[in-house]
Amino acid sequence: MNAAAPTPSKAPSKAYLHFSRTTARALSVGALGSLCLSFALKFLLADEPGPQHAVLQLTVGVLGLAGMVASVLLFLSTYSFRANAPDAQIDEREVLERNRAYFRAYQTLVFVLLLSYIVTEILEKAFGWIPTRGIVANFLTLLIFAALTLPAAILAWWDAGEEG
Repeated sequence: MNAAAPTPSKAPSKAYLHFSRTTARALSVGALGSLCLSFALKFLLADEPGPQHAVLQLTVGVLGLAGMVASVLLFLSTYSFRANAPDAQIDEREVLERNRAYFRAYQTLVFVLLLSYIVTEILEKAFGWIPTRGIVANFLTLLIFAALTLPAAILAWWDAGEEG
C-alpha cells in the first residue's frame, strides 16, 4: 500500500485582497485616522439640533463609516492573512514578524486604554465629567476596529517592499 505524500499547505491567496504596501499603509492611516477623528468630533455635537448640528452629524457619520470600511478592507488584505496565518502557512521569518506585530498592537491598545483611564480620572476629579454610555460605546467601537486593523497595518508599515 502506497502512502500518499502530505499535501503542502498553501496560502489561500484568492480569498484576500492584494494591496500594495502603499495602499495598505494609506488604508491603515485612513481607517484609524477616520475612526479617531469621528470619535473626537462627537464631543462637539450639541444637544440642540440646528444646521451646524446636521452638518457635523453627517461628517461624524461619514468619517466613522469610512474608517470602518477601510478597516474591513485592510482586514481582508494579504497583510491580514500574514497577521493571522497558522504557523504552517508562513515561513519562520514571517512568524517572528507576525508575533512582533501582534505584540506591538497589544502594547498600543493597552497604552491607549491606560491613557484613556488616566484622562477620564483627571476629568472626573477636576471637572466632575463622567463619560456617558454613548461615549463609552463609541470608544469601544473604535478599539474593536483598531484591534482588527493594527496587526495588518503594522506589517504593512514594516514591509520593506521589493529590493531591486
